[in-house]
Amino acid sequence: MAAKTNPRRPEDTFGTRLAIMRAASGGWNVKRTAEHCGLDDAAWRNWEAGRNLPRDYITVCHRIADRLGFEFEWVALGGALAQPSTKWYSPPVLAA
Repeated sequence: MAAKTNPRRPEDTFGTRLAIMRAASGGWNVKRTAEHCGLDDAAWRNWEAGRNLPRDYITVCHRIADRLGFEFEWVALGGALAQPSTKWYSPPVLAA
């Protein structure tokens, strides 16, 4: 039997990171986020949908990181997310 995958776990892609950054920036729409970063909103939509990547990927990643306040390495390369803040999150208690 093949191993079951969890379809609810998002892939770590540039497009997924863009969506996460938009949500973390107050739930801005694509147009507002792209304008804030000095980028074209149609291009942002394509990147977020996974249709393509920016031609000048490193420059775009630097710009997004600087304008939205994210680590450049995470924007460009992905990786683990930070642990939730205990100010608003407490892990669920599992029953024994």
